[in-house]
Amino acid sequence: MDKHKEIEIRLENCHLLNLSKEVVQMVETSPELLNTVYKEVSEKLGMDAAISILGALLGLRRGEMTALRWENIDFQKKTVTICENRVQSTKGVIHKDPKSEAGKRTVMIGEKALDALRQVKAIYDEACNDPWFHASGYVLFKENGDPYRPDCITQLWSRFAERSELPYIRLHDLRHTNATLLIANGVSARVVQHRLGHADVSTTLQRYVHVQPAMDEEAADTIDAAIFA
Repeated sequence: MDKHKEIEIRLENCHLLNLSKEVVQMVETSPELLNTVYKEVSEKLGMDAAISILGALLGLRRGEMTALRWENIDFQKKTVTICENRVQSTKGVIHKDPKSEAGKRTVMIGEKALDALRQVKAIYDEACNDPWFHASGYVLFKENGDPYRPDCITQLWSRFAERSELPYIRLHDLRHTNATLLIANGVSARVVQHRLGHADVSTTLQRYVHVQPAMDEEAADTIDAAIFA
């Protein structure tokens, strides 16, 4: 198998589709389901893995995902810097600053995410040795090295979820769940606000953090203990 075909198979290039916008209620995903997703993508690292990591473990918006370059990831310091946003316009895909100054941020990356991203980087570095490959520097890249359109990774994620027989999960639901799980596990709302790039903590709490039954039960137990202990 030639290298071009091998990279094409590994990255599973997605066709550019005209997708209509749909309003769908946010779907809560569990830690167990996200663990299943991680195991699925770890078996065949490529864009499925990179999208899952950037969405679930880092909570990035899709425009931030598609704008991210390898130079924005510091593997030694274990950080990622978000400083651009790729958006679709009437003139095509353009680069813009994040939604607010708070959107320009540097956040830490966990070991699981780092390990997966290192392996995706190895695929990229190997492909750079071939003359047909466009070394664009993007973390999410097609088999020829060009960056993905934002709507394209949405479709790529949907096909992965369907192929893996996962419950219906939108790409943006990974960002929702990232915030909810951080709050549920005791991370300060201010820290979550910073990691998601929100200008105001109220946005984090009102729009992205959803009360899970276990959180509500813990609140009930806490007030009992505070009054009757």
